[in-house]
Amino acid sequence: MKQADVKVMIVDEKEARDEYRRLMDRHRMLCLAAETGDEKEALEMLREIPVDALILDLEIQNGSGILLLEKLQMLKIEKPFVEVVTNVISRQMYDPLRKMGADYICSKSAIHNMLDIPLSILEICAPYRKKYVSGTVMLKEEKEAYMAGIYRHRIQCRLKELGFSFRLRGTVYLEEGILYIAVSGRTDVSATKELYPYIAEKFDTNAGNVERNIRVAIEKVWTLNELEQIRRFYDEDWGMRSGRPTNIKFMRYMARKVTETFDQCR
Repeated sequence: MKQADVKVMIVDEKEARDEYRRLMDRHRMLCLAAETGDEKEALEMLREIPVDALILDLEIQNGSGILLLEKLQMLKIEKPFVEVVTNVISRQMYDPLRKMGADYICSKSAIHNMLDIPLSILEICAPYRKKYVSGTVMLKEEKEAYMAGIYRHRIQCRLKELGFSFRLRGTVYLEEGILYIAVSGRTDVSATKELYPYIAEKFDTNAGNVERNIRVAIEKVWTLNELEQIRRFYDEDWGMRSGRPTNIKFMRYMARKVTETFDQCR
């Protein structure tokens, strides 16, 4: 049995719980402490089983996820980190959910129903909630670290959706470049003066090698994949002469999409 720091409870339909259980083996920090698809049973479990984190689907069939969230606040227990998963994407709904105790809100459309993403968010965020409950203040550096962790996971998911192979060095460089832009929050990052030198230093190579490997990785995806698949995940135009977007245009686009998705999910 794996050593785990975060005990997780899942309240969702059976099919989703089966998938969470399968995916959880990839997350060493997490272990499944309880699961159900029923509101009343979930409340009983929360009274009896100490958990650090709760994944709660609002649209459960046996009861109401919203009522469960509301009742959870009245329980005399140490409150878990609550990650709400929902089909609702209205920001008018998000504020009441936060007031009812949701620490993180993830729309199913934003994560494309990829249940590995909620688990990764728990792995990054829940330990800091435990520190907070214990009276430890989260430092600015810690906040930046878990934000970067969320961004990195989403970058990897989007690159895989487009067909990038992480066996290519260029894909690894791309991930790092997109993360750099996403975390900086800037749209004016220069590829030649700032981005390539930064990546080169991190991977002990030179800027020319970084540029070339990234270009090759993008060219492979645009050459080997169907245009329909590319258009599904990359909806901007690209130069018809080159047949692909430039390195920096692609990285800026991906960084923007990753941060937009985060805004939809939190």
